[in-house]
Amino acid sequence: MLGDKIRKLRGEHNLTQKELADLLYVSPQAVSRWENGDVEPSITTLRSMAQIFNISLDKLLSHEVIEDDLPKEKEERVIEDQEEVKPINPTPVLAVCEICNEPIYNPKKIVRRKDAYGRSVVCSDCVERQNEQRLRRHIFESKRRRKKAFIVTGIIAGLWLVLGLISIFSTEVPADMTRGEAFIGLIISVILLYTFPACIILNNNFLKEAMGTIFTFGFVRFPGIIFSLDFGGIIFLITVKILFLVLGMLLVLAFGALALFVGVWLSVFVYPFALYNNYKKPEKTELKNA
Repeated sequence: MLGDKIRKLRGEHNLTQKELADLLYVSPQAVSRWENGDVEPSITTLRSMAQIFNISLDKLLSHEVIEDDLPKEKEERVIEDQEEVKPINPTPVLAVCEICNEPIYNPKKIVRRKDAYGRSVVCSDCVERQNEQRLRRHIFESKRRRKKAFIVTGIIAGLWLVLGLISIFSTEVPADMTRGEAFIGLIISVILLYTFPACIILNNNFLKEAMGTIFTFGFVRFPGIIFSLDFGGIIFLITVKILFLVLGMLLVLAFGALALFVGVWLSVFVYPFALYNNYKKPEKTELKNA
């Protein structure tokens, strides 16, 4: 059979079905069907095949019926097989995607990127897939942080509320304060204890950056000290250095307390927007390894 000859010649030339298919501009499935005897290649394909195998067309056919003598049913199968021929793409390759290694023919699909690792050329399909994967990571991280915020802050605020109620109604309140005023103060403190850690856990707002900016003002660079190289000058240098150290620590503590105070009260107004971003804009949630 012709199929057996094709399989034998292909093996003698150390060609796989895919390699032979690429040389003939057909699909590997077509080569498989030829070798199994399901269909027969066209005369044009046989001529190309004979050149690849470096034999004559007569030797390749060797008593096999040529196309003119094929039965009508065979002709229909040959025509069907000819439809599997892959035309050569005349469009030039403009670039190759560095992610999927596929050639890019459309200039609109070329995306040039520059990051810490250098410049790269990728296709728009890979960029879209990466964006979808990143969005899924943001959604997963948003859900995880929202659940954690509800549980952790709920426990903290709930315990504080229970302890506060026990303290208000089981002990005497200060003389200058009524139980109602103490209860209002308790509710305010519970709200602050809930919103502040929740904003920190959700990690999709500017609260940490604002507190960090205020805190950095506490790190002051003190001026240099001019002193003499005698005993009194050295004592003066040590004294001033200790004074600057204590003053620097006090400034850090003061601005740290100020940053915490501003952050706690600001969280009351930031929390609704942080919760909205968590549900509606998960991409604003910062990733751990982003």
